[in-house]
Amino acid sequence: MAEVSQLYNKLPTLGDADDTFVDRDNVFKILAVLLAEYGNTFGLHLVHSRCKLIEGEIMLQKGNMSQPEKLENAGVYYPNRWLSGGVPYEFTTKQSPTPP
Repeated sequence: MAEVSQLYNKLPTLGDADDTFVDRDNVFKILAVLLAEYGNTFGLHLVHSRCKLIEGEIMLQKGNMSQPEKLENAGVYYPNRWLSGGVPYEFTTKQSPTPP
C-alpha cells in the first residue's frame, strides 16, 4: 500500500487544483447530465492532497473527518475517492458504492 501514499503525495495542493480547474460552468453543465443518469448517487471532488502521507499511511475518512491513518490501525476501510483512471486515493470506514 506504499504506492498509495506515493500517489497521494503527487496530487496537487487545493490551491493548485483550483487554479487549473477552468471552464467550470461548461464542465458542471456536462457533468450534471451524467450524474443525473445515475440518480445523483455520485458527486464531484476536486482532486487534491490535504497533507503529505508517510509510507504505510492512507487518507481515511471517519465520519466527517479525513486524516492520515497508519494501515495497521485503519481496520476495515473502503475506497471513497478515485482518480479518473479508477485508482482510489482516499478511503473511508463506511462502505460506499463504486462508481461505474
